[in-house]
Amino acid sequence: MDISVVGLGKLGACTAACFALGKFDVLGVDINEKSVDRINNFIAPVDEPFLEDILNMANSEGHPLTATTDHKRAITETDITFIIVPTPSLSDHTFSDSYIKKVFDSLIPALVQADKDYHLFVIVSTIMPGTTDKLYSYVKYYSDYKLNSSKFGIVYNPEFIAIGSVIKNFLQPDIVLIGSDKIKDANRVKKIYEQVCENKPHIALISSLEAEIAKIALNCFVTMKISFANLLLNICSSYDGSSTKINVDNITNAIGADKRVSLYYLKGGLGFGGPCFPRDTKSFKAYLSSLGLPSSLPEIIDELNAFQTQQIVNKIMNLSSTFFRDNIAILGLSYKAGTHIITDSPSLDIIDGLLEKNLNITVYDKFAIDNVKAIYGSKLLYASSVKECFNNSNIIVVALPEEYLKKEIIECSAEKHNTILDCWRIFNKSDFKHNNYVALGAN
Repeated sequence: MDISVVGLGKLGACTAACFALGKFDVLGVDINEKSVDRINNFIAPVDEPFLEDILNMANSEGHPLTATTDHKRAITETDITFIIVPTPSLSDHTFSDSYIKKVFDSLIPALVQADKDYHLFVIVSTIMPGTTDKLYSYVKYYSDYKLNSSKFGIVYNPEFIAIGSVIKNFLQPDIVLIGSDKIKDANRVKKIYEQVCENKPHIALISSLEAEIAKIALNCFVTMKISFANLLLNICSSYDGSSTKINVDNITNAIGADKRVSLYYLKGGLGFGGPCFPRDTKSFKAYLSSLGLPSSLPEIIDELNAFQTQQIVNKIMNLSSTFFRDNIAILGLSYKAGTHIITDSPSLDIIDGLLEKNLNITVYDKFAIDNVKAIYGSKLLYASSVKECFNNSNIIVVALPEEYLKKEIIECSAEKHNTILDCWRIFNKSDFKHNNYVALGAN
């Protein structure tokens, strides 16, 4: 099977590269000429770990990923087209399918003219339940073409990846979700993943509607676990100043050992953020409401997430007033460790809350600081190192469990007497002999 991937953004470029590494002949398609040129020169078009390595490995093994701006080639030169384009949230928190339709607008005329028996479209972009069927009708009755349904099929195949670890998540997934009402189409997609995946994930062959519901439901379930862990953290924080020793990690480790719960995403700290979790939780609420079902669960998850930010802002303010300090450093700015992405980052929400209190804020992040600077400008001070943060600030907030921060923080703390707020408990109190160390959710 020859594969085409339309949309060479953060997910699409990685997907296409991994298919090529899996020894498929892959054609990438995008309207961005710069992205196309970079891929044809085996240069990563987006900043994602290991992507450029994968591009070069696939080339050296005789299956180079090639790219084009000509959408027609996806029909004439390949058998299966994966569509991975944005589906932005609308004002009612549902997802727009306008970009997917634009892709079909560029592909359907070529499919009508093509001398081929069948073409399979695979939608990867996150969509609302019921969208696959609507898109099937859109393709079938497009303009005056009225395609015979025996000439094409549409499968829904959402990915469960996180920016910053897309390659690893794609090659070693826990689950591959394939939604189709045609078993023949589903099996064709299944064979691709069996060849590409380095592990043996659970491959779920279900209907397109079931897959659509599963996609947004799973992310809402994960945010529920995150929020529950933070609820436990806040319970533990209520014992601050007590002689009773308490640590949220002891509690989550205990209940996480139960297979019904598991430890994944059961870690108290900052709230959730990023390109997917916040919007998928809101979309699940919108979907429940559209069915006339109670939508209070995702609504409460959203409320708890906002509450978590305010709790941490309050904690920092208490530390500031207690020690008469108003210079705060925030270390770790992206929505999760190891990435430059700051979309809905909890760290930025904390910064916004502190700016309202007129505090002086210094920030540092090896990956994301330029993105933050583009938003905040002169409102913040931008450090070039952890040491600079210690020199400029009295209170050091460790907002992300970044490995590269740990050694530098311990080294700097030996020279400076700062207050350190560890939001993820990545240190031990014994690491700091001359500092006031505060672990969020532990005393």
